[in-house]
This record gives sequence, structure tokens and C-alpha cells, in this order.
Amino acid sequence: MSKKESILFFANSYFGEIDKKTFCYLEEVCRFKIFKKKEIIFNEDQAGKKVYFLTSGIIKLYKTDIEGREVAISFIKAGQIFGALVLWFNGYYPVSAEALEEIEVLSFSTVEFDKMLQTHHRFAIEMLKYLALRQKFYINSIKDLAVSCPRTRLLNYFDYFAESSGSKNFSLPVPKKQIALLLGITPETLSRLLHMLAKEKVIEMNGKNIKLHYSLSSPVAS
Repeated sequence: MSKKESILFFANSYFGEIDKKTFCYLEEVCRFKIFKKKEIIFNEDQAGKKVYFLTSGIIKLYKTDIEGREVAISFIKAGQIFGALVLWFNGYYPVSAEALEEIEVLSFSTVEFDKMLQTHHRFAIEMLKYLALRQKFYINSIKDLAVSCPRTRLLNYFDYFAESSGSKNFSLPVPKKQIALLLGITPETLSRLLHMLAKEKVIEMNGKNIKLHYSLSSPVAS
């Protein structure tokens, strides 16, 4: 994807239709870059002045515990913004970001990103919606890890993807090993749960493609 195509992708995702003046402005303030698989975009507690938009690929956001082990926080897919929390964490990234495959990103300085929030109302509204959805996901993840069984954690994870994509049909964004890490379970446990849910016709699974067979407002009992 070229820089121009990436800017149009970003604009369509958060601005809607834009005029030539706005496109030229974005072209001026955006930086386009490719990261290789396993390359680190930024590290936890690193000072930073950039916010990113992922145009292709998958990114893992994670923290490191006191024993040096990685704890997956979330996965970012194409069309999503990441690194924006540097604006509210005194100029430091609260998590690390790693490319799980070759990725393409746009980056903006925090000054320009803040300017876009203040001058483009639709962008500000879309960002609020996006951040609210991610906050809901993080809160539910903390609750699930504390009190929920693995089955409920998995179903809540599926609910999040269905809600964010607007469809009960979606593809798992990363390998099952990474999803297991995020849910705090072993890959073997995840495989058993997927097999059991498919057998019970709670979900339909074809490779990485998942189809939910229950109402999100009335999830199946765990």
C-alpha cells in the first residue's frame, strides 16, 4: 500500500470524505513506514512523540511483568490507531508494540494528532467511540482474568470482535497461541474450548473464520 492509499484508508476510517485541502494537510503531517516481522515499534515506558495508524498487518500490544514475562494486552489490526495513550501518560508509552508480521503504518506527531482532534469534529467523535470500545474491552479483560472461567473469557473475546466489526462473522486476527496468551490460558485449553463450542453449535469454525450462533445481548451460559 502506498502512502497515498494509506492516507485515504485513514481518512475513510476516521474522517469520512475529505476535500483536497485536508488530504494535502494529512499528506504533509503523516509519515509512512514499513516494519519487519518481530520488529518493535515502541517499548513500554519509552518516551515518545508519535501516534500510529496501522494500514496493514497485525500488532501485539503487551506489558512485561516483574519476572520479565510478556503479558499480552491487545492486538491491533489494520484500520486502527495505536500509541495514542502517550498523550495521556506524560509522554510515555504504557505498553510495548511489536509487529507480528510485516506491517505498514502512518505516524503523526502528538502535536499534529492533538491538532486534528481539536479541529476535525468527526475525527474527535470517531476517536472517542474507538477509545470507549477499547476501554470496555480492557475492563472486561481485567474482570475476566480475575473471576471468569476460560470459556467465558473466550466468549467475551468473541463478543468484542463481533461488536467492533459489526458482524457475527469474523476472522481471528492472530495465531491461536497469541490468543491463548491474551486470555491467560494454554494453547491446548483454547483448542479444547474451540472444539467444544463448535460441537455444541455455539460457534461455527472454518480455519480462522468464526461465526457466532448466539445473541450478543444474551450470551450462552458458561
